[in-house]
Amino acid sequence: MTKNNANTASFKYLGGVLMLMIATSISGSPKIAHAHGSVHAGPIVEQVNQESALDAALPLPAKMVKKIEVLDQDDVAWARETYGVNLNKGVYSYYLAKDEESGEVVGGAVINRSRFLDGKLSLALGLDADLRVASVVVMSANRSYLFELKATVGNGTIESYSGMSVEEVVTAKELSYSNKTVREFAATLRDATALLATLMQG
Repeated sequence: MTKNNANTASFKYLGGVLMLMIATSISGSPKIAHAHGSVHAGPIVEQVNQESALDAALPLPAKMVKKIEVLDQDDVAWARETYGVNLNKGVYSYYLAKDEESGEVVGGAVINRSRFLDGKLSLALGLDADLRVASVVVMSANRSYLFELKATVGNGTIESYSGMSVEEVVTAKELSYSNKTVREFAATLRDATALLATLMQG
């Protein structure tokens, strides 16, 4: 092998090693950060199962019917114009509560599972027939956030939002609070409320 060929081979080898190191560094960093965030937040703790949460979200004696709807671009545009909330297109499931005698819709509920700070939060939201909050139930969250939520927002069924209209929820003062836990909870509830209201009116 000539000197030039040897040098070329060495450069190719070194280049390959450097590229591998860079690729490993880029792909590895987010996973490490995510894992650290999850560990910091603690394990997810379930407080209320889905059946109990839905019963609490819609306590009226009514027949619960599961619905599946596609939220298209027109629905997304309507929610943005009506509530000022950006929803994602997609397929969503929710529940309607119907009076057993008349068949009239007396409320609706949705189970919302989303990222929350460095972890996850699941809650059940119920709206009555007038699109006012019937109930908000925290189903599960990372252990450390449960403590924070209990101290700042509440635990289990959150009473502070009961009776509020969709417009009041999506403009709630809590959305601008300096406390990050309160602010993020309000944002999660805002999105869930706008989503359910859009689905129920669709």
